[in-house]
Amino acid sequence: MDDIVKSIQEDILRPEVGLNTILLKAKVLAHQLKNHRLKRWVNYELDGYPHLEKVPEYRIIYTPLLGYIFNGYNGYKNIPIPLNKTPDWFQETANKIHFCPGIKTVEEYAISQNSITFAWNAEQIAVWNYYNPSGSSGHQCYEVKRPVSYSVFAQILLTVRSRLQDFVLELSDLPWKMPKDSSLLSDQIERLVSLTIYNNAQGGNVATFDQREQQVQNQNNAARDINIKGDINIRTIQNTNDFISELQKVKSELSKAGKAQIIDAEIVTDADYEIATAIQEAKKATPNKNLVLKAIENAKNLLSKSAGAVEFVTALINLIAAGITLF
Repeated sequence: MDDIVKSIQEDILRPEVGLNTILLKAKVLAHQLKNHRLKRWVNYELDGYPHLEKVPEYRIIYTPLLGYIFNGYNGYKNIPIPLNKTPDWFQETANKIHFCPGIKTVEEYAISQNSITFAWNAEQIAVWNYYNPSGSSGHQCYEVKRPVSYSVFAQILLTVRSRLQDFVLELSDLPWKMPKDSSLLSDQIERLVSLTIYNNAQGGNVATFDQREQQVQNQNNAARDINIKGDINIRTIQNTNDFISELQKVKSELSKAGKAQIIDAEIVTDADYEIATAIQEAKKATPNKNLVLKAIENAKNLLSKSAGAVEFVTALINLIAAGITLF
């Protein structure tokens, strides 16, 4: 144990040693300590984060928005894109990047000495154009770039090194003469992980964290029959019938989530009403686009209040984007 801790301490202070190498050693340490949360963090940093909600705050990047505006005759590049006319749910993610790739990619971006450019997808551009009508000028946004300086990725690397360093330094001070199966020692290690790796300012309120994880696990068990994914591919929605079919799927799965008590019953009832309103309007020969989108947005806002409705919220956001381009 002492050897691996000392080796990590030494490598952290050597810039020429890649973080992927250091994290592989930390993976061995996490296994020896039998600490699940440390193992998970190390694995996520090495392999990449599987879900946006699991990305830690130091990997969330805020970017400027630079657009290409064109009306068929005149074009303007690198125009700052305002968000004030777009809804809150759009503003929450429009200029924010949850950077999920593993640490090797972060290192490559950091040493590139170049700005890395990310771009809005077609759905995001469609949403922005919808809420920012061009009027008589005919201008529309065709591209939005989100440049990120290489120094931002260098800071991510520094943060990971710093947190791991804090952990191994504090770990060195623990009383290792305790029995290995001592619950007190395990609690102290868990507290260190909470304080140094997860940056829990509450002084290692581990019980709160564990209870939340258990709650999520219980919800997952109760939700085993629920099939809702937020990553609806709106390119497969070719017509109104496809759009209605996706809404009906969300409505059906929402009902299951309510019965499983994953989402508050009152929220489910109100959101179900809004989705039903959107479906009813969409079925009309000449549906009112604004009424359809407003009802879906109302449902999305209601479900945003529930921690168990993340996938439903994402699905509805994608359906709003689909509705903007479809109707």
